[in-house]
Amino acid sequence: MTSETHKKQRWTDSAVARLLSFGLATLSALWVLFRPTDFAFLAHGSLSIFMIGMAAGFVHGIGFKPDHLFWQWLFSAWVAWLIPGSTILMAAYNM
Repeated sequence: MTSETHKKQRWTDSAVARLLSFGLATLSALWVLFRPTDFAFLAHGSLSIFMIGMAAGFVHGIGFKPDHLFWQWLFSAWVAWLIPGSTILMAAYNM
């Protein structure tokens, strides 16, 4: 018989955290789609970073877990929350 080791689940892997990531990414995508002028203050490089953060929100939100450490970091909950969240706050402030 083989013994299985169970890893302790991090709180960022919970359903609530994933729902928050997916919801923030969806809000970001819809806001950019329907109100693109609200993000006109972003330069091209900043908008690219925002899109990476939005992609991280979708990847984390659906529950995908990459194997490589770099991709785990890039698609982590922290990136999925901080980048789109701060950009949305800046867009709301500049309206």
